[in-house]
Amino acid sequence: MRKNASRIVLVPGAFVLLLGACGGPEEAPAVSEEPAAAPTPVAAGSILGMVTYANGDPDTEIKLDADPVCIGLHTEAVHTEKVVAEGGHLANVFVYVKEGLAGSYSAPSEAHVLDQRGCQYFPHVSGLMVGQTLLIRNSDPTLHNIHALPKVNDEFNQGQPF
Repeated sequence: MRKNASRIVLVPGAFVLLLGACGGPEEAPAVSEEPAAAPTPVAAGSILGMVTYANGDPDTEIKLDADPVCIGLHTEAVHTEKVVAEGGHLANVFVYVKEGLAGSYSAPSEAHVLDQRGCQYFPHVSGLMVGQTLLIRNSDPTLHNIHALPKVNDEFNQGQPF
């Protein structure tokens, strides 16, 4: 199971991206589990803290039989990881601060990378600023399909070969 420290980051003008992978709901890989790079705090300030969780929502197993390659990438059962908590500390958290900062802030020049590894998106939860480039990468040896349904921008549906 993936264990992450909880982190709260303030990102003015942020866009939240929550995606599931092909073959069912989010899937946890037994492949490389390098931690995602921490977002660079905006010059105006940042908030750091812990998010705690008191409920014990059950984690459910994902059936990977839609793609034999995905099945072969895992030696143990894969779970949704919809709620990842250890000792009451919640991982994969994005906190949106609606008000409090005034002014205009430039989007980071580096692209935000969303990577599919082990038939699961990493990072699980992302935030990027309006105008920041999003790079969606397929690190798996199988075809994935990226289908985004944004509320404001145009929908896209694109096959992504390995």
